[in-house]
Amino acid sequence: MVTIAEMLKQPPQVFVSTFWIRQLEERISKSGAPYYAFDLEDATGTLTTFVWKEKLCIAVPLINDALIKSCIRTAYHRGMMVAELLYATQGKEIAALSPVFPAPASDKHPRPEALVQLKTLRAKMKNPALSTFIDEVLKEDHIAVPFYSAPASLKHHHNFPGGLLVHSVETAKIVSRFKEVGSDTEELGIVAALFHDIGKIRVLDPAMKRTPLGYVVHHDALTLEILAPALLQLEKYWNEGATALRYLWSWKNHKGQQSTPLMVIAEAVQAADRISSGINIEAQAYAGLPRWRQSAALSNQPHPQRFWRPRTSEYHMGKPS
Repeated sequence: MVTIAEMLKQPPQVFVSTFWIRQLEERISKSGAPYYAFDLEDATGTLTTFVWKEKLCIAVPLINDALIKSCIRTAYHRGMMVAELLYATQGKEIAALSPVFPAPASDKHPRPEALVQLKTLRAKMKNPALSTFIDEVLKEDHIAVPFYSAPASLKHHHNFPGGLLVHSVETAKIVSRFKEVGSDTEELGIVAALFHDIGKIRVLDPAMKRTPLGYVVHHDALTLEILAPALLQLEKYWNEGATALRYLWSWKNHKGQQSTPLMVIAEAVQAADRISSGINIEAQAYAGLPRWRQSAALSNQPHPQRFWRPRTSEYHMGKPS
């Protein structure tokens, strides 16, 4: 599937891909002909697009924030690449197979680099039921927008707008290295890692404040509630996959029954979560310190943390330890 960033690097031609419609307006040309002007948008950018009303050939309503599979013809206009919409279709089967990620041109998604990594992660998924599950979750704006913009914490790790997305993608990427468990199990772990903190969209605000609900309910208690509609859809295609994800998001609540999880990949998800958050906290502790400084501490944490690191190997070259 070609992206807008890739289109802009290529000569004018016809492309077919899936985009969001944004900034839709109805206009009149200088010759009096009516047309629609709008932006096509994906995780890599936006493309100014138009379609003449008399040539409108689409199988769906042309409305803002619609996800469409479109055929467009690019051209240069006043030194800028634009596109003409030739035809468009849309449906659940198209949306389910399409990356549902907006472009990085809004404060609703302050970490565009993490969005691109998320799209790449999703594109590499081999299990269609799981890639569809990701799309089912993120096609809902009330989930996607806060997921892209909320912090992962207020004073702990990734404590900045968009930190939740950065941490979630980092955790999923770490889990993706565990190839030994098999493809399906690995991808179950990736999805579990990607949405392991999804409950934080209800308890932490992008303005770096705790929500009223967040003062009463722990974010882990909201995970299955938020993901329930997508899990019900997943059941239709892979029932045991839905069961596995429910387990991966809830096994820690029942650890008293067994000291180790029923699925080894659960250990990987938990470890990846700790690694991602730990690396970020460590980076905060050493920020602004010279490289030779070995010890550091971070006191703004719920539990103050101390760190130590060895001197680089270059420091000891030619010198005895």
